[in-house]
Amino acid sequence: MLVSMLAATALAQEVTFALDDAKAQSLGLDTSDLEAQLNAAITDQLNLSDPNTYVSKYANAVAMSTKGMGVDYASNPKMFSVGGSIGTAVSGVPVSFSRGPEDLPEGGYAFMAALHAGVNLGVLTPGDKGPLDHVLIYVSGLGFNPPGSREFEASMYNFGAHAQIVLGGMTSGPAEWGGVALTGGYERSWYKLSLGQALPITQEISPATVTWAAEGTYDLSATADTIPLELSTNLRVTVLTAWVGGGVDIVPSGSATSVASLDGPVSASAQGQNEQLGTIGVSLAGTGQADLQVPRIFLGVQGNLFALKAFGQLNIGLNETYGGFIGLRVAM
Repeated sequence: MLVSMLAATALAQEVTFALDDAKAQSLGLDTSDLEAQLNAAITDQLNLSDPNTYVSKYANAVAMSTKGMGVDYASNPKMFSVGGSIGTAVSGVPVSFSRGPEDLPEGGYAFMAALHAGVNLGVLTPGDKGPLDHVLIYVSGLGFNPPGSREFEASMYNFGAHAQIVLGGMTSGPAEWGGVALTGGYERSWYKLSLGQALPITQEISPATVTWAAEGTYDLSATADTIPLELSTNLRVTVLTAWVGGGVDIVPSGSATSVASLDGPVSASAQGQNEQLGTIGVSLAGTGQADLQVPRIFLGVQGNLFALKAFGQLNIGLNETYGGFIGLRVAM
């Protein structure tokens, strides 16, 4: 029996092999090469090479994931706006709106959904066009476990509160300019991925197919508290509205962690022969922080069918973090 260990700096992650050299050789496998290739596959699929940097990207993605979901930038509501949206955010990878085929996303990732409700404070003084007609208050939030069939299961929650002051605006025929909106608020978002079932990692190592059936715990979670400060404007022409804005997201608290303790058998098959070669264990501990300030631009489009609105928005952070969402709302 050959026992070996491959460990990273400061023991942030550790891959331990306990393999039977004689059984490996009976399949034509060199144990040292077998361990090296399996270690590379496990490190790649479980993102073990730099866990602190990896989870920092998660913190950035979670901080971006709810931006814009709790505010109506397009409808210029005179009374109220209520609706819901779903979307994602990524960090450290090209713009994408899915987790991809990997067991874990390549970079930071977060899925979010939120309900929002807003009111124009002018409803408190009906018939009187005063300063309150230019002030809107929004609240938003939601929490649930998104359905899925992957080994890593997701859970999320978010809530937020925003105030918006609108200056200017005018209507001319079929067009309406919504003026300039100053928006600020507070948001908290949380996202977690947890290993919920056995995770097979398979590697072709000539002349055999080798599989490690990993079981145990692997939790990756991120929480972000953010204060978005934004400036935006919108323009409606008949049934379409477009908006654009920019600002900065202040992140007084944003962090992520990854913790894993995995173990499982290693099997190999070659030319009709199957062998149990031993076991592999993995331990992991990673921590990371979100960027403290993130300049951001955003843009979106909305289709208007009377009070019913369908909309989508794209967020572009200047720290290689991107987010986007689609939704429906009723605004009057």
